[in-house]
Amino acid sequence: MRFRAGGGINPKSNYYVYIDDVSALQDGITISPITAQGGIQVYPNPVQDYLNVRFDGTISSILIFDNQGREVVVEDLNENLSRLDLTGLAHGDYVLKVTANDEIREINVTKK
Repeated sequence: MRFRAGGGINPKSNYYVYIDDVSALQDGITISPITAQGGIQVYPNPVQDYLNVRFDGTISSILIFDNQGREVVVEDLNENLSRLDLTGLAHGDYVLKVTANDEIREINVTKK
């Protein structure tokens, strides 16, 4: 929104603008993968039921920890894409630890 003052405006006077019938439009919602460090993609985040984890190389394991540091999900893999079933997890924040190419990466994930 932009307003411009025309000629004849007195800087010592008060002016008021009333706005009526404001509306906003938004295009459809899209979900884009979030690329974390090292090229790992985690989506959707926040997640409701299933979390996708993708990597250009090979993922050897995925661990998920709750905010108390308890291990709640363990997946041993040998592939570059995993679909994790998180339906049994409570709503909240989690830490995803992905081991890929002999490196461990941590990614924050929120369960809705």
